[in-house]
Parts: sequence; C-alpha cells; structure tokens
Amino acid sequence: MAEKRKLLIVSAYFAPHWAVGAKRFTYLCEIFEARGYEVSVLTMKEQCSEDRTLPIAGTVYRCAPLFPYPLPQGTKFAKLYNRMLGNWLCFPDPHIGWLWNAVREGLRIIKDRKCDLIVATAPPYSSLIAGALLSRMSGKRLVLDYRDPWTARDWTGVRAGRWVSGINAWMERMVVRRAGAAVFVTELMRKDFRRRWGPTTTARLHLIANGYHDRTHLDAIRPDNDGRLSIVYAGHLYGERRVGLVAEPLAALIAEGRLAPNAVAIHVFGGFGGGVTTHDERRMDDLGLSGLLVKHDPVNYATILRYLRGADLLYLPSGRDVRYALPFKLFDYLSVRVPILAVAPKDSAVADFMREVDCGELADIDDPPSVRDALSSLLLVRKQYTFRGAERYTWNAIALCYMGVLDKDLVCPARTRDVFIPDKT
Repeated sequence: MAEKRKLLIVSAYFAPHWAVGAKRFTYLCEIFEARGYEVSVLTMKEQCSEDRTLPIAGTVYRCAPLFPYPLPQGTKFAKLYNRMLGNWLCFPDPHIGWLWNAVREGLRIIKDRKCDLIVATAPPYSSLIAGALLSRMSGKRLVLDYRDPWTARDWTGVRAGRWVSGINAWMERMVVRRAGAAVFVTELMRKDFRRRWGPTTTARLHLIANGYHDRTHLDAIRPDNDGRLSIVYAGHLYGERRVGLVAEPLAALIAEGRLAPNAVAIHVFGGFGGGVTTHDERRMDDLGLSGLLVKHDPVNYATILRYLRGADLLYLPSGRDVRYALPFKLFDYLSVRVPILAVAPKDSAVADFMREVDCGELADIDDPPSVRDALSSLLLVRKQYTFRGAERYTWNAIALCYMGVLDKDLVCPARTRDVFIPDKT
C-alpha cells in the first residue's frame, strides 16, 4: 500500500470561520482526506462569529495571536488600535500577531505528523510568510496559493508611505523565491504574477480556480411570497460592487412599459459589514425604485444557499479595481443552477468566465444599455441556460487538479534559481 501524502495547510481562515477565505481549503481538505492524503491545518484561533454549517476536515490546529485584530468597536482605544493595525502597520497585514505562534506550532506539527509538503494560502498574507519560514526551517517544499494578489494590489489601505510598501514587496520577494510552485485562481492573476516576479522565481505557476458542490437538491426559500420576480445578491457590497448598477436599466424597462413597476424585488443579504450604500438608496428613490429594494440581515452559509436556490436571478457585480477576481459567490451561484446576471468590465476574469460557461448574461459595467438588455433576456424573455462548462468547476474536479500539482511538487526536485521556466499546464 502506497504511503500517504502528508500535507500541512497554512490558512489564517478555516471553518468554522465564516470568511470567504476559509471556504477554499475547507472543501479541498475534505476531498484530499477522502482521496488518501493526511491533512493537517494550521489556522488562527476564532476571533469572530462562527458558521457551524461549514464542514471541517483534517486535523486542525488553532493558534491564538499575540495581539488580536480587530478589537470590538465601542471605545476610542479600540478605534485607534484597529486604525493603526489596519491602516498603518500592515506589514504584511493586520493579522501579523499570529505569526510567531504559527511558526512555533507549525514546526511541532511538521515534526510530529511528518509532513511532506507545506501549502500556504492568502490573504491574509501573514500565512505566506508563516509558510515560507516553516519551509526554510524544516526543509519541506512550499506551495503558495494566491486567492488575491499581494503587493500587486493594495488590499490593506496602508497610509504610512512607501516604506511600508517597500517592506511588503521585500517580504513577498523572499516568499516567492522560497516556493516550488504557486497556484492562482484566475489566469489574469497568474499573468500579473509572472510579469512581476518571473525573473525572481523558478516556481511552477498553476491555474486552479475555486469550485462548487451541486446544491440543486436543496429545499429552496423564496426571498418573499408576493409574486414578484426576485433578484438576489449575497455578500459584501463595496467599491464598484453596487446594487445601483441595475437601477437605471430597471427604471428604463419600466419607463418603456416592458416591466411592471412592482414586478421585481432586489434582495440584498449583506455580509462582512456590507450593505447598500446611501448613494444607491438615494438613486433608487430618485428613480422611483425604493419599493424594489429589500435588505436582509446576514444568514449562515447553509441558509443563504437555500435563498439562492429560490431566486429567479442572481446578481454578480464586479468592478474595474478587481478585474483579476472571480468572486467566490459566483461558484455558490453555479451550485444552485439559477441564471446569473454578471455586470463586469469586458476585460475581466468574470467576463472570461461568463463567456466560457453558459450560466447567464454578461453586461458591460461601462454600458448601462447592455445591462438593460441582459435584464430583458433574464426577466422578460426568461432565457434558459444549459450551464455547459460548469462541470469543470466541481470541487471534485478542482481537487483532482490540485492533487496533480501537489504530487508533482513532491517528486520533482527544485530547479536552479537563475532560469525562469514558464508553467506549461
């Protein structure tokens, strides 16, 4: 019998943490274990509300940070503390307080569990530093898993000047040079990484997106029972991810007499502090659409999937500032087989995905008439979609691709550091 592959996953977020960053390896580890891997997970101790509807796989080790982030709001000290860590001392991120304990515990895990390979996923980027330090101290090979870029985009809102950006760039360079392989969730991210770090690393660069489980068996929950067609958005609204992108196109359909004034309701389930902006609410009021907007409190993951299953249309906005991203909610939307309206830049990862998978309509974020036409196809024509191409993104298919990367990195020796060889996969 072949010896089990033994993995150490370094992920600051992991189930039952409710953050999106917890879900990727929550699901992958479940399949890795079923396929014969022995999985250890190193993560932060919970500091927030938990979602117990998420599965937990592998042997999970939780490290308390030396100093927590964020502190609960309510005092001037907490406000100042959170601002300092969140805006000024982000090298590499506000969760740097768990790094010391993560490295200490990780070395113990590697020794006791005889781990063969370290996989570090980010954000938060302190996970990548922990993975690189563990790799260097233990001699085990390192795979980086980028769900978002690090220094290629300023996620932290750092305001302390170039010196902080310089420290982050130096840290990422050291991490990248240590890695034997790097995994990205979109092709745009992989291309940007290659341009930025290609001369620095010989790591193999792989493309492995997020995935989904089939949820068509779920008992659907209608967002309301008043007979209106329901447009549902699940998640955090920020930047150009706005409900207002569909306001004027809906108003145009109503003004043209093609859509009854009360035929549609827009349901927003805000999460992670997200919600409808005051600007969007005022705009909808000005357009006479205030009765269409229904705001809901956040619900757990199992419940939101049932709401998605009961919707008529699922809304996916994605802005110019995140052209490289495929929001995790896109895969949640795929799982329930409900048509999707994606409003995104034409040269974005979301646009590429919508052209590949027959799951709904793509509208240009810079062209309101294209949003109106997409809404017409979805709400009035009630166009049907085959979801052809979605089978490539089941978690089982994604996990098999990932295992191919892990096995390849375990058996292939490190290349010399002076020649960059592009990934051929």
